[in-house]
Amino acid sequence: MMEEKIRIPENGSSIPVLHHFAKSIQYIHAEFVRFVYLRLLTGKDSNQGSFSDTVTDQVVVTFSTITLIHSGNAGIWPGSLYLFFYAIVVFFGMVRNAMAIPYSCLVRPRFIIYAWIAIDLYLWPGTLNLLLWIMTFLLGAKMLSGFIQIRRRM
Repeated sequence: MMEEKIRIPENGSSIPVLHHFAKSIQYIHAEFVRFVYLRLLTGKDSNQGSFSDTVTDQVVVTFSTITLIHSGNAGIWPGSLYLFFYAIVVFFGMVRNAMAIPYSCLVRPRFIIYAWIAIDLYLWPGTLNLLLWIMTFLLGAKMLSGFIQIRRRM
């Protein structure tokens, strides 16, 4: 049994679709504002800027994912596990940075998720959960490798 993704009233109103589209634009706008303010306007790299960037990123990802779950566009399990693993990977990233442990690669799935919201709404409804599961798997692998690297250095 599939959940109904977007509830369109019987009169054919497209307001719910426009609401979801506006939310997608809001996520992209938040990322853009964060980038412009924290990176371009300050013009300097620092631990304070890095910390602010990380916290802002985590807040945007958290509220975006909760909104997707609440609106019914993302399932509770894939959305919650994605959010959990994302938070752990960010935390391990901060620990690795403090311990001067370099990265082999950096996983940034939020941009893919934000872009996929429009695809899920207009082209392939219901595919966002599949993408969330894939990203959760990648984040889980990154979390495991981060854990191993941190533990080796202790």
